[in-house]
Amino acid sequence: MIQSITGKDKKLLDFEAPLDERIEDLKHRLRVETAVVEGAKNVIRLLQNSSKDKGDKKALTEKDIPSP
Repeated sequence: MIQSITGKDKKLLDFEAPLDERIEDLKHRLRVETAVVEGAKNVIRLLQNSSKDKGDKKALTEKDIPSP
């Protein structure tokens, strides 16, 4: 049994490929952003630990500068 594809169904099929690509791109960007956040947390943790030892408060306070 062969189904014919109407114009509306064809538009939906054409739209699915770019949508899948966009979803994969968003997933990739989310993974990258998550890795950046984890890295920033590690840096803050390291600065907090080193500031207890060395008294370097300037580097720790600079973490509060908002990103563009």
